[in-house]
Amino acid sequence: MRPIVDGLGEEYRQQVDFVYLNAADRAQGQAAYEAYGLRGHPAFVWVEPSGAVGWKRIGEMSADTLEQAIREGLAP
Repeated sequence: MRPIVDGLGEEYRQQVDFVYLNAADRAQGQAAYEAYGLRGHPAFVWVEPSGAVGWKRIGEMSADTLEQAIREGLAP
């Protein structure tokens, strides 16, 4: 998944902040995993500027599926 996410990160870097966390680090990653109620990995969370969760996706996704989710998050 990392190559897909990295590629989309390059494409959308002006509009989206991509944050990479590892739930196994027992710190920030674990806290985020619990706070967002994630039940698997990889996990993707769209967080609005207000802090509200726009969407969550669990599991591997194709580049097209993840990009569509990003576009939905960016839509007004």
